Order: sequence, then C-alpha cells, then structure tokens
Amino acid sequence: MHAPPRLALLAALGLVALFPNLPLGGSVAAGNPGDGELYALQLDPVYPAGSSEMTLDLCVVSPGAMWAGTLATYHPDLPLLLPQIRSTCEVLLRSHDGLWAARSLLETHPSTTPLSMHLEPRGVLSGVVLDSNGKPMHCLVQAQGNDGTLYTVATSDDGMFRFGWLSEGKYQLVSPLTLHGRCEKDVLAIAGQEIHLRLEPQPTQGPPTEIIGQVQSRTGEYRESLYVRLWPLDAEAAPTHAKVVWDEGEGNVISGSFAIPATQGERYVLGLEKEDTLPATFTQAPILAPTQVNIFCEDSVPHADIVVRPRHEGDVDSVRPFEVALSWGDEVFWRASLEGEVRIEGLPTEIPIAWMVRSSDTATAYGEFTLKDLGATYRLNPRLDSGWGDGLRLRLPDGAPAANVLVSLDGVPAGRTDINGLLTLKRTQRPTYLSLETGNLRLFGAENSTRTIDSLKDRDELGRLLLVLLPRD
Repeated sequence: MHAPPRLALLAALGLVALFPNLPLGGSVAAGNPGDGELYALQLDPVYPAGSSEMTLDLCVVSPGAMWAGTLATYHPDLPLLLPQIRSTCEVLLRSHDGLWAARSLLETHPSTTPLSMHLEPRGVLSGVVLDSNGKPMHCLVQAQGNDGTLYTVATSDDGMFRFGWLSEGKYQLVSPLTLHGRCEKDVLAIAGQEIHLRLEPQPTQGPPTEIIGQVQSRTGEYRESLYVRLWPLDAEAAPTHAKVVWDEGEGNVISGSFAIPATQGERYVLGLEKEDTLPATFTQAPILAPTQVNIFCEDSVPHADIVVRPRHEGDVDSVRPFEVALSWGDEVFWRASLEGEVRIEGLPTEIPIAWMVRSSDTATAYGEFTLKDLGATYRLNPRLDSGWGDGLRLRLPDGAPAANVLVSLDGVPAGRTDINGLLTLKRTQRPTYLSLETGNLRLFGAENSTRTIDSLKDRDELGRLLLVLLPRD
C-alpha cells in the first residue's frame, strides 16, 4: 500500500481515534513520526476470478464494528505502515463499486504471516427518490436489514442514492415523512448484483375512525380467547385487533361488541381469531371504514385434546425440556414442555395434523396423526434418539420446491430431497457443514453451495431448516 510518511502518520492517528482504548504503542507523536517505529501491514487478498485489478479501500475497526471510513487505498507493491498493535482488531477491504468486501481478524501487528482477506460478493441497492409531482427529492434514505442493522445515506441534488456492500437478504428502504408523504419499499439485495429502485411517497392517510360490530355466540365457550382482527388491504400496513366485550344478556344467544380503530375511506378484511388452536370461523371482506358488522360465531366445532410425553430409547423417565410444533394448514402452533409434558386442548378432529418434537442432544422426530373422537384425550409418546437431526426444506425464490437435490453433511451424502423439496437429516453427531450438489443453483446468502450448520437460522413449518436456492450467475 502506498504510505508516504504523512499518510503513515495519518493512518496511525486514525487508529488512535478509532480505538481510544487500544494500545497502539506510545511511539507515535503528532507532527514527528520519527519518534516511533512503523511496520508494514502485509495483506493477501483473495480476489474473485477475473477481478484482480479492482481498486480496494482499507479500514481498521474494533471487532464486529461497521466501516468507519477509508484509512488507505490498497496497493500490492506499497504496504501501509502502521504502529504496533497489541489488541485484537479487524481489517476491512471494500471495492469501489460496492460489490465486493472482505473482513479478517488482526490479532497482532507486526506479523510475519500475511493477513488473508477473502473477497466475497455483496449487494448494492441504488435508485432515485421522487416527490408526488415526479421531481427528485433531496432527503435521507434508510435501509434496514432483517437483523436490525440500519444504514443511512443522503440523496444527491438529483434525488439519487446508493447503498453498497450489503449482505444478501431482505431490506426495508424508507425515506422520512415529508410534505409529500412517506416513501417505503421492501427489496431483496442479491450478492454480486446492483438493483436500481424508484421510491415515491405513499398517499397521505385519511382521518381516523372506527369499525364497530356485534358478535353473537350460541354457547359462549370461547369468549375468553376470541378477538376480532382487522387487516388493511395494503399488505405493508400492520393489522389491528380488539377484544370482544361480552354481555350475558337473556335467551339462548350470548352477545358481545367490539370497536377497532381504522382510517376513514380505507378498505379492510375483518375476521375472528382465537388464542387457542382452533381456527376462526368468520371472515368478511372488503369492508370500507367506517361501518358496522354483525357476526355470528359458531363455536361448537368438534375438537379433542392431546398430551405429548416423548421418551428416550430405553428410558423410563420422559424427556425434559422439549418443544412441540403442530400444523394443519398454513399456521404452526408451538408449545414448550412443562414438567415433562405438553397438553394441547381444542384440536380439530377428522383433519390430518403434522407434528414435530425436538429436544437438545436428540434427533428431531416428525409424524402425523388424525384425531377421531370428539372430546377425547389422546397421548403422543414419540421416541427421541440420541444424536443430531433436523428437517430440511429447499425451495426456489418463487416458492417452488427444489426437488432431487443431493445434500451432504461434512462431505458425506445424507440423501436427496423429495418432490416437495424435503429431506430429514440425521446423524449420531452434530455435523459442522451442510453442502448441496445443485448444478446451476446456489444457496441464498452464499456464493457457493456450502454453509455451516449454525448459519442456517431461517425456519419454516414444524421447525424445518429453510434454505432458498437462487440461479448461479
């Protein structure tokens, strides 16, 4: 890296500013670099194929910190001179186009071994912000990732913005509320690609109002768990809900009332929901606010109960603690064990219900049952084998399953996904790496088809590991 004495001094002082508690050596004095000893920082960047000529900027930060500003530009034949570093820090490299980045831990400086820097692809989100008249807006734009990380940039005079070096994933782009309204868009950043966007303000909301209604129940059996939920037709807006206030009254029908805040002139979907496992039995759409709705709740749906007590092979005592997931349809119901069992009330009868039971140090168990007798209590006692195991579901970005994909654990084939993209993984010991033989596909969030088990955080129904496959470039 190019490092004349002035740049070397600035670099040293920059590290002092970045790490006020980091011992960089007392030999660097402002205005007199000759008082201290400087050492060459040797880097070994691993470039992507055909990109060895890209220009890279360098930054040194505390472990886990974000980019704090360019310290120098990387030149292979001109190393950067830095003072002695005795505390652990991280070295960051970035390409000028925002599509490549590297991060490596620097435990000590100087060192006889060059620091390896593996450049990995990053995503870029760029675009323009326009007001309600179609003219460029000079404002702030924020991009927030699913992990909560927040990035902020200001648009140029022509309304342009750019977020570079983003990890692959979903981001919400927002510009602050102005006289023209709020600009908001959800977008997927893809490694190695730049996506151009157009942000325009959303229409200003109307005055507040309410949707009110009456609920009638023949038995009142579910009064404690019943509430009314309101979904705006705008998919990005959050739903609201209200409890039903019941009145015993007279006669054979029990009635209640509700009132939910809404926006005048907006259209909504209204439905009943319950805090137990039985689904709601009423939905009405579209509703134009304000309005009044009358609902009759048929709360005599056939149901039964189940008690889950898994056991280890050969053990008399039940497993503790453990988790249970049940699913019949689009939703998944999770329950945690209490004193070695899970009791679930109000399950529907005559409907196939998929179940999953998992505990630490055991392979996850899967199955399916159908409850037949109304009002009965059933028992589920699955056997949990020692070792590691979980379900895997592979799908494409459009939701289609990725069928017949060979999956390996630590390089050993574990099987192929079925026509639904599903595969049950099982081993006596917990593996470290999961890899796929995907041909022209790659894992979402990675440039190749190998991931560590601990990095697979997304989950789908019944706790199955969820991976998204994308076409290879």
